[in-house]
Amino acid sequence: MSQYEPWYLRRQCPIFCHICIPVYTGVWPARKVVLIIGAILFAIGIMILLGLLLTCIAVECSTIASALVPLALILIIVGILLFHCGWAAHLLDGDGAIEIPASTTIYKDDEKLPNENELAVFESAYREPLPEIRHGYWQFEDKEAWQTVANPYPIQ
Repeated sequence: MSQYEPWYLRRQCPIFCHICIPVYTGVWPARKVVLIIGAILFAIGIMILLGLLLTCIAVECSTIASALVPLALILIIVGILLFHCGWAAHLLDGDGAIEIPASTTIYKDDEKLPNENELAVFESAYREPLPEIRHGYWQFEDKEAWQTVANPYPIQ
């Protein structure tokens, strides 16, 4: 049995996107333009909707809204679809036509260890002893609780 490997590591799209591959390959030469146009159309649609929201709050504008809301929704949907096609075409491998450079990064740790003189300075630094902290409900066995001490109106 083969080991599971996610689709994005195999550089193949999911099986339900196979019907879209001809569109992605058709968009491949103009993928950046399609991506930018999709983003612009989406932004224009959002701005129209926000403008209508602000305008229709202040004034009665059912006639304007009835014309511009469908336009804004169409622009948003078309913008999302174009952005999707441009981005998916960007992710295509082009059947190996695009060179994907394999690079190896070598990390060399040049950090030197501190010498003994530096360690002696840190070890000789003054340290205050930490106060004893007792935990739990038995903390105030020998003293009154801080709530009782801080209360200006003692409970009778």
